[in-house]
Amino acid sequence: VASVLVAGVQLYSAAWDGYVRVWSRVTGECLAVWAAHTDGIQCLHLGGDFLYSGSLDKSIKVWNIWEQGDRSPVATLAGHSGWVN
Repeated sequence: VASVLVAGVQLYSAAWDGYVRVWSRVTGECLAVWAAHTDGIQCLHLGGDFLYSGSLDKSIKVWNIWEQGDRSPVATLAGHSGWVN
C-alpha cells in the first residue's frame, strides 16, 4: 500500500498494482476495487465529492466518490513529464 486516505466511514487505499480499494472503517470489508492506473499509485487526495489518484503512469485520475454502478474516472489528467506523487 502506497497511500491511505480516511473519509468518514470509508477508507481508500492505493497500491503499486494500480488499483484503488474502498474499505468500510466499521466492518473492515473491502467495498470496491477500482481499476485506476496502468502503473503504481503514489498518492490520493480528497476534494469535495472527488477523489484524485496520482500515479507512476504520469496521470491523475478524478473519481466521483458518490457515483454508483460502473466506477470509471470522470476525468484523466495526462501530460505530466514524470511520476505524479
